[in-house]
Amino acid sequence: MRPLERMLYWGTSGGLMGLGFVGFGLALVPTLFGGVLALYGVKRFGPRGFWITIVAMGIVPALVLLYRYLTVAPATTLGPNLLAPVAVFGTLALAGVIWGLIEARRGRGPESSASGR
Repeated sequence: MRPLERMLYWGTSGGLMGLGFVGFGLALVPTLFGGVLALYGVKRFGPRGFWITIVAMGIVPALVLLYRYLTVAPATTLGPNLLAPVAVFGTLALAGVIWGLIEARRGRGPESSASGR
């Protein structure tokens, strides 16, 4: 699998899970589908790039909740209650970015394992 395809795969699985976290109604469906995609991807392609799933799992719900916070009428009480989940999902995305930086620094992947690192 090429790097762009791998990135899109991991981003899609994380985005689906993140969307399911803030969705209403049938929100369990995208969460389960994204989870199945992530598990299949780890088994089939290995964990390289899995951090993208964590980033997408944080970014997608944070952006949805931030949009809802910014577009809500000022007189409603819904607005201020949305900032705490935005911070939690933002922290999740930040953890994924840190994981990605660590993975890049270590040089994980088939290229580095073949060279004996």
